[in-house]
Amino acid sequence: NRPMLRRISIVAVAVALPLLTVLTPAANAQLRIVAHNVELGETPAASNWGDLVQGFGNQTINGIAVRPAIYALTELQIGEANTVKTYLNNVYGSQGGSYQVSEIDAGGERYAVAYDTSKVTYLASYTFDIGTRNSQLVRFRPVGYTSSAADLWVFNSHLKAFSGSANESTRLSEVNYLRTFAGYVAGADANIVFLGDFNFTSGIGAPRELLHDRINRRTLLMMERGWLQEAESVLPHRNCN
Repeated sequence: NRPMLRRISIVAVAVALPLLTVLTPAANAQLRIVAHNVELGETPAASNWGDLVQGFGNQTINGIAVRPAIYALTELQIGEANTVKTYLNNVYGSQGGSYQVSEIDAGGERYAVAYDTSKVTYLASYTFDIGTRNSQLVRFRPVGYTSSAADLWVFNSHLKAFSGSANESTRLSEVNYLRTFAGYVAGADANIVFLGDFNFTSGIGAPRELLHDRINRRTLLMMERGWLQEAESVLPHRNCN
């Protein structure tokens, strides 16, 4: 069995807070979103998929453990998206989960977004070119909402890999295109989540001191841009999850 946890990110989106202005029932008040680069060419063992998706639901974030509502994957091979869907339903079907999947051919690899139909309603999907390869956009509406203002626009991308000025310039162009396209297709006030493998670092092989320095500098930059105040502004709503 190969290690599957190449690059995984798990986030919890409180769909009632500044993203949206109307509260949902408590059972639907949080969407767990997972991004995962599977690594092309290394088909995971079936048992690993089951353990992996179970782990997503077991992890406690903000005091809550909940099954994933959206699971975005990159570097898939043909057929693997359906494998993911099968194991999500096997693991979470008895808990009320019912998963479907939206998949695209990104040119040399496949992307997929699996979603729990008891949590979100699928509205549409799009494939578009960010300059080096295709990217995926899926539009959802949280269950219980009727207004398009509640829609969640999920971008699933795999940016240019490797270090060096040329590759970094390509990634910058890809990010700028994503941002411009998101504003054009979804609008300035839309609820947007960018997922995928951004390749902002060349991996964990860098020295620990360098990684810590990068984290510290990014944290300071976020503070300078007012992210602390933004986080504090939603603190009164923390129990809405």
